[in-house]
Amino acid sequence: MPLDWQRLVWMTDDELSRLDVAAVQLACAEGLPGAASIEHVADCLSRLDHYARCVADYTERCLPDFHARRGYYDDSLAKFRMICLVRLLQKEFRVLYNEAKIPLDVPLDTADVFIHGALLGNGGTCASLPVVYTAVGRRLGYPLKLVTAAGKDVGHLFARWDEPGERFNFEANNTSCDTPPDDHYRGLYGGMTPEAERAGQHLTSLTPRQELADFLIARGFRWRDVGRRRLAVQSFAWALSQWPENRSIDCTLAVNFTGRHGVWGGQPAASSPPSRAGLETEAR
Repeated sequence: MPLDWQRLVWMTDDELSRLDVAAVQLACAEGLPGAASIEHVADCLSRLDHYARCVADYTERCLPDFHARRGYYDDSLAKFRMICLVRLLQKEFRVLYNEAKIPLDVPLDTADVFIHGALLGNGGTCASLPVVYTAVGRRLGYPLKLVTAAGKDVGHLFARWDEPGERFNFEANNTSCDTPPDDHYRGLYGGMTPEAERAGQHLTSLTPRQELADFLIARGFRWRDVGRRRLAVQSFAWALSQWPENRSIDCTLAVNFTGRHGVWGGQPAASSPPSRAGLETEAR
């Protein structure tokens, strides 16, 4: 059975750390218009298992190329492994960026934000493809983390190889891969101010609980986009309960859902994590 996001929020850190990031992300889409069905969730997770086995075999077969061209891969076996992962997903399984969704003014639907669109539909975006790479890589034991960045009114998600002794960001489009430094993201989409970086805890490797919170934020935006504001606020409140240090969630509740003065439905927007008792009541 698929995971239930309303159960995930009560799990311990240790319990969350043992879950599949792909299953967690798909759980946070449950009930949204265009969300994956139970059967499609199972299909997505089965495909990721298969992809991981194929990537392991492909990477092993390509090892002679790494040893012959170590300089091309910056003498990094980790970078070589990530390039092999993305190369096989793209060429063999057609896990690609949906080019129709590249322009920033094009609206995103649920399949663009959650991974079933990348695995079963017309392709992914920066909201979904890093989750796919991370899910496949973690199945192979790779120390992959998800990381957020933000520009002016735009959010971004990417994957990071993060272990003692080696740390690099990883980006891929339909034609190439790159390992940009953190400063690249500080200038992305009109720039990210130091204040915004600190408030949103951007450019930090996310913990499993912070990943859950970020997926709930995505859930909130989708409810907002379809005009279900109360459900949107609920999603943001749950996200805030999981990641209270992320002060940008307060801004989302107060600005994006209220129109002005931080008021929605005549009531002040949440400015601190709601109580668990209150959240449990609201969820019923």
